[in-house]
Amino acid sequence: MKEIEHEIKEKNIRTRSNAIEEEEEILEYEEEDIEEGVEKCNHSLVEKLEIDMRRVLKGNPWMFRNSWLLIRKWERGANPAEMNFSRTEIKFQIWNMPEHCKTTTLGRKIAARVEEVMECNVFSAGPRKGNFLKASVMIKIEDPLKEGLNMGSKRDSLTKVEFKYKRLATFCYFCGRIGHDVANCEITEVEEEHISSSKKVLGA
Repeated sequence: MKEIEHEIKEKNIRTRSNAIEEEEEILEYEEEDIEEGVEKCNHSLVEKLEIDMRRVLKGNPWMFRNSWLLIRKWERGANPAEMNFSRTEIKFQIWNMPEHCKTTTLGRKIAARVEEVMECNVFSAGPRKGNFLKASVMIKIEDPLKEGLNMGSKRDSLTKVEFKYKRLATFCYFCGRIGHDVANCEITEVEEEHISSSKKVLGA
């Protein structure tokens, strides 16, 4: 009787072991098996045409009802739920600089105080207004935007440089953050007339 029970137990163990092996069996697929899926992803909203893809991505962030619409390029193996939308590239102008200071070298140093610098160039505002600097930086959306900074050298006096951001979404002129206005600011309740007029230069 014991021998029969022992045989039954061994048989059950082997059965469970085989079942586990079957469950853990890996199916290896070929590229041709997923060719249709890859093709669909490559021709999705962003990937229809290479030129359209570049235009869409270059236009980031897009404006929709006064809010930002962030778009990321589809990448094989990427999980949409894990994609990072906390950073975006924005452009801003640097004003009120002495004429001899309007160089890309100094401009990049100034832009680096905002965030990671993507691009910086000198542009002409016309014969009467002179030149100005324009920079692109990659920012963290939750961080407050800087309105400007003070700069100077051993030979030059202190200068207050102003930043004028382009295509800002809903923006709070009190705390400097994107995503809400002054009336809905959680940091403090202030009336619009009490806001420093210097903050108004943030949007251009």
